[in-house]
Amino acid sequence: MAKLLYAGEHPDSPNYDNRLHPAIEEKFMEQGQSWEVQPWVNKIIFILEGEIEYSTGESGYYVAHKGQFLFLAANRSLSVHAGQGAHLGIIRLYDKIQLCDSFHLENLTTTGQAKANPIKGSKKHFGDNTGTGLLLTANPIMERYLEILTICHRQGLKSRYYNECKIRELMFILRAFYSKEDLYRFFYPALTTDTWFSQFIMSNYNKYDDLAGLAAAMNYTVSGFEKKFRKVFYEAPYTWMRRQRAQEAYHYIKTSDKSFKEIAEIFGFSTPPAFIRFIRENFGMTPGEIRKKSRKGGNE
Repeated sequence: MAKLLYAGEHPDSPNYDNRLHPAIEEKFMEQGQSWEVQPWVNKIIFILEGEIEYSTGESGYYVAHKGQFLFLAANRSLSVHAGQGAHLGIIRLYDKIQLCDSFHLENLTTTGQAKANPIKGSKKHFGDNTGTGLLLTANPIMERYLEILTICHRQGLKSRYYNECKIRELMFILRAFYSKEDLYRFFYPALTTDTWFSQFIMSNYNKYDDLAGLAAAMNYTVSGFEKKFRKVFYEAPYTWMRRQRAQEAYHYIKTSDKSFKEIAEIFGFSTPPAFIRFIRENFGMTPGEIRKKSRKGGNE
């Protein structure tokens, strides 16, 4: 195998991707290990070896095997459990998703309802898979892409420029060798009529204390922002953000061992009773009832 030349010079380069969450990363999970994936940026997760059980919190657990990969939208959390050892490849999509220069993600919305049957992970518990969309299987072209990517990554080739090029290559492979119907279902959680607007919202909405701050960050007046938001998301900003907040809190309740007081503080509630009322209003159950049901074996 060819060795990376001048390996010692790469980490010193200002272009070296030494972020806490780099654009391209490998993750090895031992048998029984769990991993909580928090929302912030769109991700594609490849199962390179082994298998995982995964859940977005609202659904039950599904199984994804070696050779499959899933898309996780920026506004969704994910719980991953390795029933056996697993090797994962993680690609974080910090920039706008664009399949190629002449085919944007928005173009998939014209595909309409996909005719192909969904290839979901195998169910471990009952539930739906709407949080993560469709699992795709790596074809021979994708397998070769992942093989080269993994080799270069392990050799230490981790510059931001290289990572950006490999992510663009990934998008071209998806565009050229996967059907529009499959891509429609795969990226469905992030599909809107304006993906730049929606992806910024999904990645940043929880960083601002109020609507005015978020609108200003996008160079909108509050009224202009509300109008644009309704056009893209088909509902009021407050309604959408309240639901995202509820879904994230629900995920924490089901998948973490944090106390309800701790979770209430994470989501900005002044008192646990206020948090309990919020959860009951959105899910018809108290946090205690949700956690108890979850630990009995998931959704029924």
